[in-house]
Amino acid sequence: MADDRGGRRLLAAAVVSAVFVAPLLFILLVSLTAPHRVAGGRWWPDVPRWANFADAWRATNFGRQFVNSLAVALCVTLGQIFTSLLAGYAFARMPFIGSRVLFGVLLGTIIIPFQVLVIPVFILLVKVSWVNTYWALIVPSL
Repeated sequence: MADDRGGRRLLAAAVVSAVFVAPLLFILLVSLTAPHRVAGGRWWPDVPRWANFADAWRATNFGRQFVNSLAVALCVTLGQIFTSLLAGYAFARMPFIGSRVLFGVLLGTIIIPFQVLVIPVFILLVKVSWVNTYWALIVPSL
């Protein structure tokens, strides 16, 4: 009986793995196929076309976009670590009047979905002239 359960678990794991891996394989196949074949509905490449990656790199300013994404992600990550470290230390080691209420407010703001805040944050960014700047990507995430 125990062997039967192990086999079922292995089968279930294989099915779940296939469900997750199949889209990635599809993306890889399509990326190696010539554009005119994909447009015609044929996704399997006759000959893998590795030049598609170089063409995509040149067609968009991918290098600059990558550097921008890396810079924003690094700034947001370091900013989050720094502000979380300071807030965590203050709440853990510095008792002050209203700390429990303030901690409750902090936890309450965490559960507000970002989608609820998009329009108010955009209006604020317009008022401080931060639209289309790095600050508009970094500061709201802190």
